[in-house]
Amino acid sequence: MSVLGDFRAYKENRLRVEAVFEWAKRRRYDDSQIQVLLPHLERSPVGTPTLVVCGPGGWTTTQGWSPRFRSSVVEVWARNDLPHPSPSLVWDANEEEKRQMLRVARKTAQHFLATQKVLPTIVLAPESSRLHTERVSADVTYWVDGYLRASMIVENKPCAEAVATAAVRALHDARFKPLTYEELERARIEITLWSDLFMPLTSSEIARGDIYFEKLYVATDGTRRGWYLPEVFNCVQFTGLAHLLDSLARQKGGFSPAQASVYMTEVTDIIESSDHTQPFSLTGSVIQKSLSQTTIAELRADIEHGARAAAQHLMSLQTEDGWLPGIVDPMRRGNPCAVSWPHLTFMAWALGEWAVVSQSKEALSSTEKLAAYCRSAIKGLPLSVRKRISCAAYLGKAACARGDGRMVAEQQDILVQLMPTLPFEPIAYLQSASFLVHAGDSTAGKVGEALFQKALQEFLNGREKGSNISLASYAELITLTRELDSPHELNIREWYTSRQHADGSFPNTTTSHFSYSRGTGKVFEAMARYPDVYETQIVRSFEWLRQMQYPVEGLYFVPTLEQNALVGGFRHDMGNPQAWVDASGHFLIGCARLLGSSKQSRQKSVLQSD
Repeated sequence: MSVLGDFRAYKENRLRVEAVFEWAKRRRYDDSQIQVLLPHLERSPVGTPTLVVCGPGGWTTTQGWSPRFRSSVVEVWARNDLPHPSPSLVWDANEEEKRQMLRVARKTAQHFLATQKVLPTIVLAPESSRLHTERVSADVTYWVDGYLRASMIVENKPCAEAVATAAVRALHDARFKPLTYEELERARIEITLWSDLFMPLTSSEIARGDIYFEKLYVATDGTRRGWYLPEVFNCVQFTGLAHLLDSLARQKGGFSPAQASVYMTEVTDIIESSDHTQPFSLTGSVIQKSLSQTTIAELRADIEHGARAAAQHLMSLQTEDGWLPGIVDPMRRGNPCAVSWPHLTFMAWALGEWAVVSQSKEALSSTEKLAAYCRSAIKGLPLSVRKRISCAAYLGKAACARGDGRMVAEQQDILVQLMPTLPFEPIAYLQSASFLVHAGDSTAGKVGEALFQKALQEFLNGREKGSNISLASYAELITLTRELDSPHELNIREWYTSRQHADGSFPNTTTSHFSYSRGTGKVFEAMARYPDVYETQIVRSFEWLRQMQYPVEGLYFVPTLEQNALVGGFRHDMGNPQAWVDASGHFLIGCARLLGSSKQSRQKSVLQSD
């Protein structure tokens, strides 16, 4: 980093540290016990620290500590064994307290719609509950039949009062048709609480462009404010951080973005179940799914369940002629008949792999219909060489899965003929290589190895130059370097494993923090080929992908009649609710590999015991 860059980083870190100290002072932390582990701002506490401010991963003694703020540039940690000066409901509300919050909101709204009077909150939550003593800021949102119908904020009141007041105010949200009592019975209530530790969004973060989809954003010009809570990403798809900040200032604050200071904070977000009996915790806009298993063997039932849901999602979308839509969009933008032929042929392979492992006749019929449809349609289409090559590679892999030797030979011949005309493109090269080296023909195998070597060299050159590398585009190197006994296998393995995020996802590129289900799904698919080598990474990425997979309860923001088309599919990312079918495909192949490997291991164990 240049001297100017160092100075800019120092100034921005100083702003963050000042924000933490101001918050700590309001919350009566002893500032002499705050430790700072940021360059040029290091500060040692008197005795054992109570708060730590550091860079990402800078505080490794996490047992007995909890994060108060986390981003790609700074983290704030607090000790768990202290009385919390900050509102602990934001950090550690238990299931019963979350249930009480939802009860306060629903009962207050019901009573008000029936009588035009507000119930005292003391009758809605136990007198001893923290809901009556801890001050918070809260938002209450109503979703009715999959549509946003109201959302109101109340700041700095005892939790029960804040929730009750917001619940009543939301009934009069002038932006929407007023709720009736009957609609409230069908509504699902979402409650968001947030911390008062507001971290400034700095110029370097704005330049980088990462959006933190799980955080609350607030913009202010000194007198006016605009708010965006995480649920906004179910209603609006922003083109990037600049678009979000412009909308936040202009549409929500009513002032120019040039005049705005922007801050972020952490939230606790809950939504009630569709039968109104239990709370679900949200990360961003997705329901948290806590998996306690730490090995692939322990996850087997979850792997089967997730894979069957993904397969059923795909097969339910398939038309009689075999075609599949590429995207299911709850916002209903774009043309639902638009198609990517490489994606469609990839899905034929994914369904084929699942059909073999699951022994599903329905999946076998589905892959056969889709492969036949694609093969027939592609012949008469003016596709680019790159797309035609990708389609041939995927159709060849689908044929391998089905044991269709004639189709394997046909696609192999297409690739051998066309590959010399294609300039380097990592996905087409690596998918063709992985098909050809397994096609059984020595000539084709040599072509495949040459393609692999070319892709590997391009990757190594790009890494040496510091290029912005797509992790998904080169993920097939994970399998090929091992299958072909490349001396770079360990190098590739360490490079990929070191890039996994704390939440289990993988970033889009080497210069981005952004994760999406298709990209993480591709890396998961590749690593699943060798579960004994990548078990830790597989378990963590599987947990993240399962969180992104739509359950019925997670479709509260989708119109009721359209929910079935999304169940079992994968949300594209935290900011985009679209379900792209190739995300399901990557997940299916990965799960098929894990279940197939597990089956082989059990068979081997039985043989050894005999």
